[in-house]
Amino acid sequence: MQLLAAGGKGGVNATGGTITTTGGYRIHKFTSNGTFTITSQPSGATYDYLVVAGGGGGGTYSGSNGGGGGAGSFETASGVSLAVTSYTIVVGNGGAANTSGNNSSFNGVIGYGGGRGGNNTSGGLAGGSSGGGVVNNNSGPPAPAGSGSNVFGGANGNAGTHFPGGGGGGSGSAGGVGGGTAACNGGSGKASSISGSSVTYAGGGGGGTNSGTAPTVIAGAGNGGYNGGAPTAAGANTGSGGGASGLGGGTAAAGGSGIVIVRYAYP
Repeated sequence: MQLLAAGGKGGVNATGGTITTTGGYRIHKFTSNGTFTITSQPSGATYDYLVVAGGGGGGTYSGSNGGGGGAGSFETASGVSLAVTSYTIVVGNGGAANTSGNNSSFNGVIGYGGGRGGNNTSGGLAGGSSGGGVVNNNSGPPAPAGSGSNVFGGANGNAGTHFPGGGGGGSGSAGGVGGGTAACNGGSGKASSISGSSVTYAGGGGGGTNSGTAPTVIAGAGNGGYNGGAPTAAGANTGSGGGASGLGGGTAAAGGSGIVIVRYAYP
């Protein structure tokens, strides 16, 4: 991306979100719905953006444990031309237990919410970057919606076990496959430095286990419950999946809300 003079003296002038300036960029961060308005800009000005949808909630399963929530989709681009006008920003909420995440959007770009983890009714649902993890003998999640930049489903739990898979992550990593006392890790997320520091978004939530060891904690994502412990929710504004229940009939955790970030060169 070519660095252009911005802000005052013929540079980009824009409003909306939480505004910071670092590393030669002015950054507009939206952690809830809002409006990004460009009031003036020089010829040839370009913008970078990140759109992350809400992560899916972990699943519950009354006979054993649930699948981890899938990540919301991770959409990013650089060097984009925008008009002098106002743009509606939508930031999707993370899904509650057994609920898929909500979409985020900016300038016609849609990030699709992550699929919920598998529960009593079915395997994990498709969506966003990834589908949610599935439960023991259930078939894998259906093919995720093809609208995300990183579209990967969560892995199956091993047939005949009660150790379901974790949700898929935004970097293309499928959720772990449970079995025996193995951890049910979520898929890894994807890092971005568009905010001025490296942050990992769109990690898959961990599957639950009713015994055994803890799943590896995926950055930003919820950890599945294990050995009688409670699952944890995904981090706010990460678009990551929530952890699944670790006991029969237990409560699963919510997915993380999404985020939208827009930046442009600034002296």
